[in-house]
Amino acid sequence: MKTSIKFKHQKIISPLLIAVIFGVMVIGVSCGKPEIPEIDYREKWVGVYECEEKYQWWRGPAGQETSGEEIYQIKLSVTTKGDSMLTLSENGTGESYEIKIESNGIFNEKGVNCEFIKGNFYGDSINIFILHGYTAGSGSSSNYKGKKQKNK
Repeated sequence: MKTSIKFKHQKIISPLLIAVIFGVMVIGVSCGKPEIPEIDYREKWVGVYECEEKYQWWRGPAGQETSGEEIYQIKLSVTTKGDSMLTLSENGTGESYEIKIESNGIFNEKGVNCEFIKGNFYGDSINIFILHGYTAGSGSSSNYKGKKQKNK
């Protein structure tokens, strides 16, 4: 023998109960998640870096090329600019490079005032390679390796 239970729909009579249910729904929808300010991932790389620059150049026709290498101690300032951008400014020549940087500290792109610039930040250090330009018989590049100065 099977038994079945049937429920009848009941009407909510109290307008106060309807108002309370509606109010809870409105509050639940309007609250949402609390806004947490987003921290700019680039901030950890902003500062001044003491760098060694190895500048290399070459000139002349094939077979008669001359080349050289010079080493400089420079300071490189890193500042934020726009969305995902950093500006690298060298104190020696005043050269400035804008780079788009990934959240892992890597950058690799064609520069505005150079052929290309690539490198990375890791911890408190920076590595950069810049190909300044080249033609059939000449060119130059720079390699930077440096450590971030501590704030005083």
